[in-house]
Amino acid sequence: MHGLAVTQRKLGKHTEVEELYRKMLSLLEKVLGFQHLNTHLSVVDLAHFLALQQRYDKVLAMYERACSQYANLYWEDHPDTRGCRLGYP
Repeated sequence: MHGLAVTQRKLGKHTEVEELYRKMLSLLEKVLGFQHLNTHLSVVDLAHFLALQQRYDKVLAMYERACSQYANLYWEDHPDTRGCRLGYP
């Protein structure tokens, strides 16, 4: 689904892209759980897409969730966790 979302984004079909990212996230949450790395990466993908769309009202919550998941998956001072906290749009 990620590849399809990337293709749709390149074609300028932004509504479809967000729907795909949200469906993918929902499926991963159900199948793998909230703390799985793939679920987390889906959160990051959606946050990045929303940032590209300048939808900052929704971006902050997604990035906060992503950074929190990094801290849970690794630890607070892990380079990925720190990078997430520095990477807020």
